[in-house]
Amino acid sequence: MNLVSNPRIIKSFPDKRQQIIDLCAKDTVVCELCEDYEEIIDAMVEAVSEENSNTGYRSSSLRELTALKKILEQELLERLGEQQNSN
Repeated sequence: MNLVSNPRIIKSFPDKRQQIIDLCAKDTVVCELCEDYEEIIDAMVEAVSEENSNTGYRSSSLRELTALKKILEQELLERLGEQQNSN
């Protein structure tokens, strides 16, 4: 994953930009987490769009996506903390 072309996770944690880039480069799990984060954000955008056009997603789907986003953010923060503690 190229974080420069997909900066959403970095936009969520701008003060941890370099840490995220470094960790993503050496930890495939973190790289996958960042990819999952991108997919969740895309799904959230789509859910809002579809909800606004009344064609499908219910607000419960958006709540579930928001909960998943928070889980991914928490996991990233835990991994960043582990990396910092090991340095």
